[in-house]
Amino acid sequence: MVGYGKGGKTVAAKVGRLGKRVVLVEQSDRMYGGTCPNVGCVPTKALVHHAMNRRPKDPAQEWYERSVTKVQAVTKMMRDGNYEGLNGMETVTVITGPAVFVAPHTVAVKAGGEHFTVTADTILINTGSEPAIPDIPGLRDSPYTVTSTELVETTVLPERLTIIGGGYLGLEFAAIYQRFGSQVTVLEAAPRIFSSLDDDIAAVAQGILTDEGIDIVTGAQVRQVRDGDGGASVVFDKAGHQHSVEADAVHAATGRAPATRDLALEAAGVRTRRVLSVRGSWPGRF
Repeated sequence: MVGYGKGGKTVAAKVGRLGKRVVLVEQSDRMYGGTCPNVGCVPTKALVHHAMNRRPKDPAQEWYERSVTKVQAVTKMMRDGNYEGLNGMETVTVITGPAVFVAPHTVAVKAGGEHFTVTADTILINTGSEPAIPDIPGLRDSPYTVTSTELVETTVLPERLTIIGGGYLGLEFAAIYQRFGSQVTVLEAAPRIFSSLDDDIAAVAQGILTDEGIDIVTGAQVRQVRDGDGGASVVFDKAGHQHSVEADAVHAATGRAPATRDLALEAAGVRTRRVLSVRGSWPGRF
């Protein structure tokens, strides 16, 4: 089994209890249990709680750093529990390291300084998804670009945060970081935010977010990210005119794509095809 997410750990535990031998390979020791408890639902909702409880007199950076530290303690507790829950079973072995297919029923794993090959009648791919960063010039290579995973783990509050993407993920982070004290700008390519929802719902949401101090720019086609001293300039077109916004951090909230790029799926006989990402506004590879 490749990947320690919810599906993988549930299947591993069930099969292990039936007396079958299970090897579960997870590439990161920070991802036991998958996205939700480590970098998804749990930390983001915990940050919502801490951000909402910040009072105007509370120093922004100090409050944020303390909040992230508390959230990381919770995710570590859950991560440790997930690991011990499986690795403690006699029939289940957990190996931490990247897995690569070398044949339809065999993966090679590098764990620490050792190399293993694992062969099984059935190999379940449970690697989940990862942030999809679009091919905007300068975006991927900028040291100021951050994914959702990096945002929930950093203890430094960005003074100016620009978010590319006005879907549910981007707007959740916009609300969180505005409450923590960041100056937040959201750039959405579509004519409105929440493009998959009804117009009236999107309009109410935008009104609430704007009233809280978030600058939302719709119809914004991001063209380039330019690095500078201590920050980046995000260049975008709107209504035929070019604009730019300065940022200490640029969050690409443009959807997620399956985390299968490094598995060498062709060696297993698995074919992939190009489709739209979960977000819908940017192409991704599934």
